[in-house]
Amino acid sequence: MYDLTAVRALFPITETHAYLNNAGIGPLSTRAHAAGVAFLDERMRDPWPEPAPTALIRLAQRKNHVRRLFADLIGAPHHTVGLTESTSAGENIIVKALTWHPGDNVVLDDLHYESSLLIYRELAKRHGVEIRMVHHVDGRITPDQIAAVCDARTRMVSIAWVSNRNGFRHDVAQIATIAHQHGAYLFVDAIQAVGTFAMDVVRDGVDFLACGSYKWLYANFGVSFLYVNEALLPHIPSDRFGHTHITSNTPDFSDYTLQPDGRKFEYAAIAHTSLAQIEAGLLLLHELGIDQIEQHSLTLAQSTWQRIHALGYQMFTPPNTHSAIVAFVPRGDATLLEQRLAAAQVSCMLREGNSSVRLGIGLFNTTDDIDRLIDVLKQF
Repeated sequence: MYDLTAVRALFPITETHAYLNNAGIGPLSTRAHAAGVAFLDERMRDPWPEPAPTALIRLAQRKNHVRRLFADLIGAPHHTVGLTESTSAGENIIVKALTWHPGDNVVLDDLHYESSLLIYRELAKRHGVEIRMVHHVDGRITPDQIAAVCDARTRMVSIAWVSNRNGFRHDVAQIATIAHQHGAYLFVDAIQAVGTFAMDVVRDGVDFLACGSYKWLYANFGVSFLYVNEALLPHIPSDRFGHTHITSNTPDFSDYTLQPDGRKFEYAAIAHTSLAQIEAGLLLLHELGIDQIEQHSLTLAQSTWQRIHALGYQMFTPPNTHSAIVAFVPRGDATLLEQRLAAAQVSCMLREGNSSVRLGIGLFNTTDDIDRLIDVLKQF
C-alpha cells in the first residue's frame, strides 16, 4: 500500500506548496537533508573520526552502496555503473571515447536536452561529423523517424528517454534495435526518467546512460551516474586521471593499473555530502518501490493532462504519454499566469520562451495539489 500521507511527511515543501516542479529540481526529503547535515557535522567537528585508512574505506563503502542502489534501479549489473559529477559529464566521456571520422553522423531529435545538442555541435565542428536532427510532430518522435535518417555512417543515436521539454517518452528498446541494425550505439540521457518508472537497460539494449540525482532521485547536485553496457566497458577509457581509480601502482606511478569496470570513471574525490544525500534518496525509492511510484505518479500525471486539456488548453505533451511531465501552452499573459500560480503557492516552470508551462508530478503529489493548479487556470 502506497502511504501517501507518510511520503508527504518526508517532504516539508508539501506543507506550504503544491510543488509541481520536480522536472526542474526535486526537493530534498527530511532523510536526505539529515544525511547531508550529518556528514557536514562530522566534517566540522571531527573530520577524521577514525584512522585515515578506516575513514577512507567507509567513504568507499558508501560509494559502492550508492552504485549498487542506482544499478538496481535501472536493471544494470553493479560493476557497469560509475559515478561522475553531472549528466553532461557522462555524455562527454562517451563522446570523447569514440573514434570519429569526417562523414560519420549522429542522430538527435529536437526534444533532446540543450547540453546534449551542444556536445554534438562541438563534435561536428571539431571532427566533421554530420548531425541529423529529427523534428517532433505534435510533440512526438517515432522510431520510424529515427530509422529514416540512420545509415551505415551513423555512429550514435542520442536521445533523452523522457524529454525535459514536454515529457515525451521514447520507446528505448525499439530505438536501440534501430541503432544496432546500423552498427551504431544508443546513448540515453535518463535524468527525467530514472526514479519515475521501472526500467531494464540490459533488456532494452541501452549502450550508454547518464543520469543526475537532483530531480526524480530527490537528492542534490554534484553526483551523477554513468552506465556503460558490459560488453563495451573495456572500450570506454576514463578521459581523466587521478589517484582514486587506481587499483595498484609503484610509488612514482611509473607502473599502475586502473579499475576495469565503472569505477574507472571515478578518478578523484567525489562530492561526499551529495553522495550521502543521494544514498538517502535512493534508499527511499527502493523502500517505496519503483512500481508503486510509477503507478502513483504517472496515473496522476495523466489525470492532470486530461483536466488541463478539458479546460481548452493546447497541450505540448502528447496524449497518453507515460511520463511524469505535463506541458501545456499558456493563454494570455504568461508572466501574469506565473504570478498567479506563485501567489497560490503552486510551483511549476515557464519554458520555451514563456510559451509552455511545464509540470513535473512527483511521488508526493496529490489530487489536492492538482486542484490548486486547476483553480488558478480556471480563473485566469
